[in-house]
Amino acid sequence: MSATWTGLALRPRAPRYGGDNWEAELPLCEDYERYRLQVFDGADMVREVEVDAPAWVYTGAAQAVDFPAGFGGTARVKIAQKSQIWCYGPVLNVELG
Repeated sequence: MSATWTGLALRPRAPRYGGDNWEAELPLCEDYERYRLQVFDGADMVREVEVDAPAWVYTGAAQAVDFPAGFGGTARVKIAQKSQIWCYGPVLNVELG
């Protein structure tokens, strides 16, 4: 048997919506914490931001620019954690509404 190491163990995990009830967080194993958020209206990306904490406030002013008629049934956010080694990890999709 032969095996090739692909580095998948270095990829950050997908963010978890709602979190969990663990007593302690797993170490990030990174020098910094960074997340990419992409806001979509259907297939169209209307906003992209990077944040340095696992929180972001989508202000009413920004929502009004991105969704003048309000959130539709296809409004969603994609969230991925960035790694210094791997780049972005798996994406969490969250519907807006």
